[in-house]
Amino acid sequence: MKRKAQAALEGAVALAAGAIVLGSAFYIWAWGNAQIVARQPTYTGSRVMAGQSARSVDENGASGGSKFIVWKTYHPAPIF
Repeated sequence: MKRKAQAALEGAVALAAGAIVLGSAFYIWAWGNAQIVARQPTYTGSRVMAGQSARSVDENGASGGSKFIVWKTYHPAPIF
């Protein structure tokens, strides 16, 4: 009887560990997928900007009037 109980307990622990590993992998995959979706508008906007001539820094909120493109920055959300 003890062997069957031990086998059932070990099976339950292995099943729980497998569920945790699969759940963690799914969570990391979903987080990565959300990051792609979140940064896509910024990326698309920067591709349009890259094909245009340089703009004045004044147009982007800085002063001085020198000419260079100010790129938008992307800050990823924390994974946990």
